[in-house]
Amino acid sequence: MKTKRFHARSMSEGLKKISAEFGDEAIILSNRKVGSGVEILAAVEHPAADRMYQYSEPDGAEIIRATNTDREPVDKEHLMGLLSSIGPLKKNPAAQAVTQLSGYQKKHAEYNQPKAQIQSKPQVHKPAKPQSSPRAMTTNKSAAATRSGAGESREISGMRSEIQDLRRLLEQQSQELRKIIPLRHGANESVDPVAEKLSQFGLSIDLVKMLLAEVPVSLGNEDRWKQALAIVSSRIETCQTELVRKGGIYAFNGLTGSGKTTSLAKLAARFVMEQGADQLLLVSMDQFRIGAQDTLKTLSKILQCDFISPDDTLTLEDVLQRYSRSKRLILIDTCGSREGTEYFLDSLAAGTMSSKVRNILVIPSTTTMDVIQDYMDRFSRYPFYASVLTKVDESCRLGPALSLVMEKQLPMAYWTDGQNIPEDIHVARGHHIVSRAITSWRKRYEQKPDAYSRNAEQHLMVN
Repeated sequence: MKTKRFHARSMSEGLKKISAEFGDEAIILSNRKVGSGVEILAAVEHPAADRMYQYSEPDGAEIIRATNTDREPVDKEHLMGLLSSIGPLKKNPAAQAVTQLSGYQKKHAEYNQPKAQIQSKPQVHKPAKPQSSPRAMTTNKSAAATRSGAGESREISGMRSEIQDLRRLLEQQSQELRKIIPLRHGANESVDPVAEKLSQFGLSIDLVKMLLAEVPVSLGNEDRWKQALAIVSSRIETCQTELVRKGGIYAFNGLTGSGKTTSLAKLAARFVMEQGADQLLLVSMDQFRIGAQDTLKTLSKILQCDFISPDDTLTLEDVLQRYSRSKRLILIDTCGSREGTEYFLDSLAAGTMSSKVRNILVIPSTTTMDVIQDYMDRFSRYPFYASVLTKVDESCRLGPALSLVMEKQLPMAYWTDGQNIPEDIHVARGHHIVSRAITSWRKRYEQKPDAYSRNAEQHLMVN
């Protein structure tokens, strides 16, 4: 890894220098104010010369403001065609270029060529190294064997540690499941099939206990299962009015890779198709990853809406003060790292507009909920207004995520099940998401769904 300190008059100027020398794969390690400027410590794993290509560096201070005379009415069919060219947003920020403009399309086509065509460089023949003496070779082999043995020992030790962790996890789950049994069977050691099924579904122990306490014992297993799921669907709080139609200032927060930018892009496209681009503003607060703003910036060009990236000369407070009255919807994209979260929270605390910003928690259904809980603890100063459940199509168990939103009483605004913009985002409804959860769970844990699983899903869809 190569590290270097960069000095500049502003953060945006420093980012340009880093991008020019290290490329889009650079990582910001730290930054601090020095004298009349800033000092940024950046690192990159591979020199820029080793990469096949790189996109032009982003201009963090650029503000795209197209006047009404420059903008043409947005044609829905044309817009859908442009959005389809975006495709799935890559996890790597440097690969998140949206191929709408011809220049981007050309780079994308070159990138997709076989490596043999791209990397057709003349081979340089190096002179052969002098042969080592037999004694030196023996010493090298002995040292290599020692290192190999030490590596294998570490691998075996790591495997043993993982096995022990799995064993402890299984024992913990077994103990938690036994806590449920007395609610239905007293001293009887037989497992309640409904309790077991709810636990396999991914619901928390406390939630399973609550459901079993509310479902009458006299009912059969099928009716108890259906009634328990009906209670779950009714306990999932959802937003009364869709955010896109309601308007306001919404900041999308979540872990890196949770789907913040993709979800924001879907809602932005939906808003433009329904209400036009003049009332929309996109804001990127991701100042910690080189190239992280490229996707949002290019999306704003496609949608013909305004885009702003606050920096040292233009704060978030300045942006909100200037546009909160003229824009019906302002969508803010944030950075999921700890440093990025602190930067965003400090930006809110530094101004008077924090009360108007509604924080949206993006919950990837593929992530352990303990990790999400740890992230939520960072926002103790600012409660979450609503949530977006993402990657539903990639998860086989939605129970943990549903348990989290119910126990935290966090309303769910949307859920997503794909990368297509803007199709793969849906307004949250309790019975719809529970029905989808049953379908995903059955595919993974039940080759042939039993009668009361299938009937429960049909019951939820009808009601």
